[in-house]
Amino acid sequence: MLAVEVLSPSSRLYDTHIKRERFERAGTPACWIVDPVANPWDARLVAWVLPDGKYRQVADVKGEDGFHATLPYRVTVVPADLVR
Repeated sequence: MLAVEVLSPSSRLYDTHIKRERFERAGTPACWIVDPVANPWDARLVAWVLPDGKYRQVADVKGEDGFHATLPYRVTVVPADLVR
């Protein structure tokens, strides 16, 4: 299972802290947070995986940099492509 949160200015703190902690407690294997902005080159993706009951950050990429995920799926994600 994968939880993906897309941030908005009104819920940024809630999504990045409270929701992520809830996903961790629920045992969600992977959690990604996408931060869309006006310019694609500033878009950001932060990803965590849950190897031992605690989230471990595995990516923090921006713009055209790709995240090559293996869990829960093999996929490459480019933040700028998510907001074009």
